[in-house]
Amino acid sequence: MTRWSVVVPVYNEKEFLPDTLRSLGAQAVDFELIVVDNGSTDGGIEAARRLVAELGIKAQFLSEPTPGQVHALKCGIAAAKGEFVAICDADTYYPPEYLLAAQALFDRGGPECVATSAVLLPPGAKGAKRRLAEWHRLGAMRLLSRQNHTSGAAQCFRRDVLCRVGGYDAAIWPYVLKDHELMHRVLHEGRQAWSKDLWCVTSDRRASRKAVRWTLGERLAYHLVPFGLKTRFFHGFLASRFRKRDLGDAVLRQRAWENSSASGAAATGAILGGLFMVSLLAVTSPLTASVPVPPREERGRDQADCRRPEPGPAFQFEVRGLKDRSGRLQLELYPAHDRDFLAPDKQLIAEGKPFKRVRVNIPSRGIPVICVRAPAPGRYALVVLHDRDGNGKFGYLRDGVAFPGDPSILRSKPPAQKASLSVSNGVVVRRSVTMQYLRGLRFKPLD
Repeated sequence: MTRWSVVVPVYNEKEFLPDTLRSLGAQAVDFELIVVDNGSTDGGIEAARRLVAELGIKAQFLSEPTPGQVHALKCGIAAAKGEFVAICDADTYYPPEYLLAAQALFDRGGPECVATSAVLLPPGAKGAKRRLAEWHRLGAMRLLSRQNHTSGAAQCFRRDVLCRVGGYDAAIWPYVLKDHELMHRVLHEGRQAWSKDLWCVTSDRRASRKAVRWTLGERLAYHLVPFGLKTRFFHGFLASRFRKRDLGDAVLRQRAWENSSASGAAATGAILGGLFMVSLLAVTSPLTASVPVPPREERGRDQADCRRPEPGPAFQFEVRGLKDRSGRLQLELYPAHDRDFLAPDKQLIAEGKPFKRVRVNIPSRGIPVICVRAPAPGRYALVVLHDRDGNGKFGYLRDGVAFPGDPSILRSKPPAQKASLSVSNGVVVRRSVTMQYLRGLRFKPLD
């Protein structure tokens, strides 16, 4: 009997799954492969069956119709027979020694070693970039060994322990970050092991999922809460917050990497989502094709600049409290609704909703002024960004942000109504805003 069961949940992974299966087919140890179809409609499962037969992999193909990766994983683990279970994602590359390296850690650690965590490398990580990624992951694992520091795609478990703690089960944890919650339950039974020899490479599409994960404050709380209180943290604190934000596991089925852009508005929504509670609907709503979407650099630019002495409707801001004079200022106009505020520009334009963007260089002296024309009289939500490196993307560790009325920015983006202003025809609304930068757990003015 083989010692390994490899479980791969699949939902419309025709593009990525073949490379993952080829990497698994090259493993240095025998294993049983369990592919769980979670309602795919792209023909990828049929292609996977043919490829698995060509590669000579012993495999089961199961079907789990209930939407959500958690259900597919539960189905696959229930069918596993190996001593160890490797959870593998359909978009991840596993080197030939992956299972062998994990097996060596289990054997060396004995029954007390109940899980292994691989170093999850970004695509193209070589040289210094790879060493930095390894240092970061392995250092975190050594420092905080009773926490999870990797993706579910890089976790292996002793099957008996995994089943004893309940495994993946929506009745226990139906939300995102299920890999962290499961690892916490598993670590009550023993310890995890890791090594720089145990690694895998994820796809680059994962960056687009940041808006359906936890906030910076929640992540810091996870690291700071003692292990003995972590169950209460997950089920008493984090679960209620995820429930309010509709962050059930099934949201990971959204194809955000297909519908979002890396432009300023999308990046603003994604990065603010890392620290703020960005509305999930604003990030994942499907696009319509009612309005043609221009190239990235042109989005929101049509008739956005104010022109003297042309009257409004327009909004003009004096920007105070800049950290420095580097980069550019960016002013963006959105509908005054929470669903649309800071939503990706591509989505708003495709849906025929108002979106404008103006970028200006920062003068070497004096108070910078930036102005945007409104498409019509009405009420709009606005945000001013200090893009310090001028790349058109908002980096929350470096860049600044300001909203009308200078609201406090802690765990959530301001409600659209608090960041919005009304304008009448022929009027230029003039306001002053103070730039805020990340300081500790929140954005604050410098002074």
